Amino acid sequence: MLEVVYSRKVFLRTLAVSEAGLFAYHNSTLSTGHLSNFKMADSWYTEAFQAFRITKTSGRSFETVVNRLRCQTNPQGQPLSEIFKPHKPYSEISQAEYIQYINNKLGPSGFMYFHELEYGSWINLFDIGGGMRMKRFIIGNPLIAITILEHEMRAALSVPVELLVRELEDGIGTEVVYLKPSGVIRGDYNGNGALKGAAEALDRKLESLVDAITS
Repeated sequence: MLEVVYSRKVFLRTLAVSEAGLFAYHNSTLSTGHLSNFKMADSWYTEAFQAFRITKTSGRSFETVVNRLRCQTNPQGQPLSEIFKPHKPYSEISQAEYIQYINNKLGPSGFMYFHELEYGSWINLFDIGGGMRMKRFIIGNPLIAITILEHEMRAALSVPVELLVRELEDGIGTEVVYLKPSGVIRGDYNGNGALKGAAEALDRKLESLVDAITS
């Protein structure tokens, strides 16, 4: 809902989406005293994204790649509960304190470890994967994320980023797979150079990390 206040009137613009994906805007004028009675109509909006799935194949072993990733994102080996949770409520810390806290938690790559999901063990129960190991890692940096979210709040769906580390057949190598961040942060940048620049900076930083753990 777009609210534009002129003196004592609030102009409400609601977005109706047709089956053809076309937009029709309906303007209505309500007094500010009746704004609480206004109910936004339900709607669906679909964006097209040009996503790129990038795979880096390495002759390094699965253990080596995973250990390097841990060293680059969580060198102190801290449990998740100690990484992303300041020791007092967010309402009691300043922005400067939070920035310092995050900087102290970042690994050499400029990313921090959030979580990992084990795939190799359970998919083997379905005779998938040939017994090869596979893990999905969630990593990020809130101080990078905020440079994106200040321009596009819905990009929170795409940051932090994820890496899939997969052992190749017979354990002869490893591949690291990820979605290029700038392709899934927003479908159309519409001339938003600041957002595009922040997204592409994340592209480069993630590529650098992948190169460091696989080379």
